[in-house]
Amino acid sequence: MTNSINQPWAICDEFVTRYGKTWADIDFVVNGKISVDNFKSDPLNCEIGSLHVCNHRIAMTYKDLINYDKQLGIFLNNLYAEQTDKTEVQSLSVKGRDCMLVKHEVAKLTETISDALATVIKSYELGLYL
Repeated sequence: MTNSINQPWAICDEFVTRYGKTWADIDFVVNGKISVDNFKSDPLNCEIGSLHVCNHRIAMTYKDLINYDKQLGIFLNNLYAEQTDKTEVQSLSVKGRDCMLVKHEVAKLTETISDALATVIKSYELGLYL
């Protein structure tokens, strides 16, 4: 699991107790090796990895990462703008899979997607192809 964005196995019990198991398990795992041919032929539909959230493993393409980065950013900004209570459960759908998350879990999901997208972009720019 060296291709993990959040490395959930390294989160100490104190944080799991404070923020919850769902928060601690949110992660994005990048595919082991993505070839340059994948990006040359169809970069937006190249499967980048899988999102782990609410006991779901959801395969994500590059296009999915871009879309969810924008959508979750707007959703999270609205939560803060509306001053939503931090214990209020929010319903999110990620590629048809429903997730029930509280505000800090939505924030971590948003950050995870954003970090995954940044990692993919930087790896591509550097020619690492993940």
